Amino acid sequence: MAATLPYVAFQPTSATTDRLLSGTEYLDYTLGNTIGNQFYLTNIAQRGSVHYDGRYFTKVPLLYDLKLDQLILADTARNVKLRLINERIAFFVLGGQRFVPLRADAPDVPAGFYQLLLDGRVRLLARRSKRVTEEIVQQHLSFVYKETGRLFIQTEGKLTEITKLSSLLAILADHKAELQKFSRSNKLKFSASERELSATRLVAYYNSL
Repeated sequence: MAATLPYVAFQPTSATTDRLLSGTEYLDYTLGNTIGNQFYLTNIAQRGSVHYDGRYFTKVPLLYDLKLDQLILADTARNVKLRLINERIAFFVLGGQRFVPLRADAPDVPAGFYQLLLDGRVRLLARRSKRVTEEIVQQHLSFVYKETGRLFIQTEGKLTEITKLSSLLAILADHKAELQKFSRSNKLKFSASERELSATRLVAYYNSL
């Protein structure tokens, strides 16, 4: 997990006022008796960068709400958080990870921000989200945030979800034999906990062929 970076109070300038401060106020909707939070990595704003409304801004205090799929600007000078307008975001970088917006091209593929795990002629992306479940914790009803992730491969602009090795090999069939050999020799596994790392290694190898 990336460490939270210290930052000075964000001071809007004439170059940023009309762009970054164009969103509406973000209000924390967290209920009492909540375990966890709705944000990516941490609920403390981190220095990040965002390509927004045609300009690239760096060292901006940001949070990413995974439940709402919403990028938040923490204007610490005015002690207010703003919801950036998703349609104006070309990409953003937070915690050293790059996120890009993608449109849905199939009913089972959600539109929104995807973490770009691997770039190249074939791209590997992860769709991060959080949901709230109700659980009894120490005899009290609690609301628990749980993160989920879906893995996608993008070829020729089309997104396809990857859940197992066979589904990945079916898409990268032109080098199936080499990929099978690579997977066996490196003992790649596609269980839920290892799928992302294994797919990243396999797609990186494919892109090198």
